[in-house]
Amino acid sequence: MPGRIVDYVTPTQLFRYRSFRRIDGDTSAVQRRELAAIQEGYIWAAAYHQMNDPMEGTFYARRQGRGDSNFQTILESIREGKQQTGIACFSETPTNELMWAHYADEFRGICIAYDFSDLRESLEGNVAFSRLFYTENPPNLDLGVDNLETNVRRVLSSKSHKWGYEREWRMFAQRLGRIGYRNPVAVRTIYFGHRIDADIRRTIERLARGQNIECSEMQLDGYRVSFDNTEARTRRR
Repeated sequence: MPGRIVDYVTPTQLFRYRSFRRIDGDTSAVQRRELAAIQEGYIWAAAYHQMNDPMEGTFYARRQGRGDSNFQTILESIREGKQQTGIACFSETPTNELMWAHYADEFRGICIAYDFSDLRESLEGNVAFSRLFYTENPPNLDLGVDNLETNVRRVLSSKSHKWGYEREWRMFAQRLGRIGYRNPVAVRTIYFGHRIDADIRRTIERLARGQNIECSEMQLDGYRVSFDNTEARTRRR
């Protein structure tokens, strides 16, 4: 019997870094969208080509033999599957300085803590989570194995080892756009960046109070980022 792959430990919480600005977008529209996601209880699933790494989705493919007539068909189905798969990115930590700089607008944004168990149980549709695999080379697919969903998610779960600092988990959905969650307590805490705009902060605090979400202010101690409540708390039901 071959050895099994088993996940014995999963994170208690996952963290989603968010910016209120986009280089190519209207700032006010971005703010409204990010606040609506919290207020209305959904996570936005984007296409892989909207990620900031232009090498996303790269893979190699092995042909089984000269007579493998399905090779091109399977290859095209994987390319199409990548386009149709929605992705939302999370991290295992809210205190990564590079993540705050790169994904939360140079410490002007927020980081949202989700209870991983509550989130998984309340998400709509066929949704899966995967921890990213960081490696030297893109995945090499055996296209003799015609399992489209497995092949697509394998490709989208792999990145260069240089991105390993992100400690990323990904949520995969079968469509792009809003993926709702039914349990509002899936959101545990909103962490404020050190440079967050005062008006945005007050707006988020009002929203958080109405939904019983905890807020936490960033503390800078030398080269260390910390919050007063980064430890896992008893889950609310």
